[in-house]
Amino acid sequence: MTRILFCAATAVAGLLAAPALLPTKPNNPAAPLEGDTYTVDKVHSSVIFKVTHMNVANFYGRFNDVSGTIAIDAKNPAASSVEIAIDADSIDTHNDGRDKHLKTADFFSVKEFPKISFKSKSVKKVDDHNYEIAGDLTMRGVTKPLTAKATQTGTGKDPRSGAQSIGFETTFTVKRSEFGIKYGPGALGEDVQVTVSLEANQRRRAESNHSRAKSAAVDLTQQILLGVAIPAAVATLLWVAIWRPWARGAGGAPTPRPGGSVAVAGASSRDMWH
Repeated sequence: MTRILFCAATAVAGLLAAPALLPTKPNNPAAPLEGDTYTVDKVHSSVIFKVTHMNVANFYGRFNDVSGTIAIDAKNPAASSVEIAIDADSIDTHNDGRDKHLKTADFFSVKEFPKISFKSKSVKKVDDHNYEIAGDLTMRGVTKPLTAKATQTGTGKDPRSGAQSIGFETTFTVKRSEFGIKYGPGALGEDVQVTVSLEANQRRRAESNHSRAKSAAVDLTQQILLGVAIPAAVATLLWVAIWRPWARGAGGAPTPRPGGSVAVAGASSRDMWH
């Protein structure tokens, strides 16, 4: 009887202790980071430039491939940063012949200098929607300081991923000759106006989605253990502790059968299982 009670108590204790031994989600989610990092959405971002042609009209072109990150520290805007990269080979002026010429050494020399980049050195918040960003602009192997005024154009949530999105736009002017682009001084203007409009998605959202998926897998494992494995173990313990000794005791001590098998005297196979 003592063994029976001990085994039953052990099974119940194991059942009660199992949830504590299984990995569980914390009661409180991790505190949000002070700074949020956003990845530039190439599909919904634009880089457009404007230059005068023959002192007659403004001509517009674009770069179709822009990437980068925007790190925003709401508590300390000065700790924010911006890094942008433009694929020079993605220049597009709606004319294949002109585009090929622009990719040569006369202009961007894209084979030698495949990227146009900007990296901020300081960020100053002017008001709730405007920032002053100072940094280095590198184009055609030449790096020059650039200060741009950027406007936060909006915020929202991507309906597909649930990620927080943010938009910025800035317009600034560079002198092309300072970056080694001196072709056609009479035909093309010296000043080139550049507009950069960026939509970026919050990185932390993707990380939290991964964490939620991992947590769901842990929950499923816990439910399987509590719903199937542990009850099966308890049933086995109870059978060993209660049913098996009772079945043996019902017919007396086990007796050997010819060939080495054991049978309980006075008990049929039907008695052993019912």
